Amino acid sequence: LASHDILFVAGEVANHAYFITQGQLDYTYKGTGLEILRPITWLCEAVLWTPWVHRGVAFASVESELLSIDSEAFRAALSHYTFEAAFVKVYAQLFVQWLNTRSTVDDDLTDNLTDIFTEDLVEQAMIGLHR
Repeated sequence: LASHDILFVAGEVANHAYFITQGQLDYTYKGTGLEILRPITWLCEAVLWTPWVHRGVAFASVESELLSIDSEAFRAALSHYTFEAAFVKVYAQLFVQWLNTRSTVDDDLTDNLTDIFTEDLVEQAMIGLHR
């Protein structure tokens, strides 16, 4: 992405997960201020496992490189690897279960659920679901 390019905006249907490999993205969510995202940050991992609508706005603050994973292509490729797919399926089920625990009674996602999924956040979710 070139500096100041917009990656996505809130309300758009997501089709890709992103992994920042170089540069820096800025992310805003419901007026909560600016979060600076650096390499090794995941964005929109949820789209790999379930339908997802972007919750905030992400844009490049400097020239940046991302690994973009098309969710449909990912699932199609995974279908050719049944042994590996079994493990991924368990992870996906746990991830979606965790997302569902973040929902309120009326099924609106809580205000703290964003497009950013860090390794720590996902690890905490997986550990929490196994307790």
